[in-house]
Amino acid sequence: MTAAKPDRTRRLRVLRRWALGLLLGALALFLVAAAHDFAGPWAWAGAFAEAAMVGALADWFAVVALFRH
Repeated sequence: MTAAKPDRTRRLRVLRRWALGLLLGALALFLVAAAHDFAGPWAWAGAFAEAAMVGALADWFAVVALFRH
């Protein structure tokens, strides 16, 4: 059982990095869309990025509120 715990901790760290990377990617897309004044297709990209960031933060808050003691 002790060998499984470090592997699980490592996998959790990897998934947390993925989640943070996706959040930062959504932020970068939002900033690029904002630099283009949300004109044309950038309006759609900006709306997608904004929704992704709000959803990610809401999920994070829900998980922390439910599972952290």
